[in-house]
Amino acid sequence: MIYDLLEYEPFTIFIVTTNRSMEKRVGEYTFKYVAMGRKATGMTYYKGVYISTIEKTFFDCFYNLTSPLNA
Repeated sequence: MIYDLLEYEPFTIFIVTTNRSMEKRVGEYTFKYVAMGRKATGMTYYKGVYISTIEKTFFDCFYNLTSPLNA
């Protein structure tokens, strides 16, 4: 894993996008595209792709705990 925060590979992968939200399933993995528009900040370039910074990753983890979408 990139930041060594997990000891396992998640089955749901969240992707921030400036486009529309959607969900796609590939095998046993679910990709959730979350539209953030201009709020899509906190990215860094790593091994050929953009990923969230560790600060943004922590924020998103705690934000998702209180999000109404998480109910």
